[in-house]
Amino acid sequence: MKSTVLHIILTLFLCVGIAGCDDNKDNAQNFEITTSFGKIPLRAVPKKTLPSWLIAKVNELETPDAIAIKVCRGQWKNQTVYYIENPISSCMFCDLFYENGTKIKLGNELVDFHKNSTNWVCIYVINHNYR
Repeated sequence: MKSTVLHIILTLFLCVGIAGCDDNKDNAQNFEITTSFGKIPLRAVPKKTLPSWLIAKVNELETPDAIAIKVCRGQWKNQTVYYIENPISSCMFCDLFYENGTKIKLGNELVDFHKNSTNWVCIYVINHNYR
């Protein structure tokens, strides 16, 4: 009798523990970060998985005093685009690139970009002052 009750209790704890792990996994995929695009999902990836040209740009920005620099990826005109958001830069959308690393100069397309770019996610954050 005691072993049956103990077995039931241990089984319940195991089931609750497994369910708890699944919930944590789901929550980890629901983090958001505030950017120029508003709140977007945070889907951080290791730097080594970024395109090589983007790794070079990130390496230039990763100084000891770097703070709140975000690398975001989205879609615009059926292409993957990347935006490096730097809060100390005086130029918004200056570090905007196509997937191959070609810099995008918006000019007259700024409104279209802001209105029609979609699927933004933050994929890398440089935030040394908050380690």
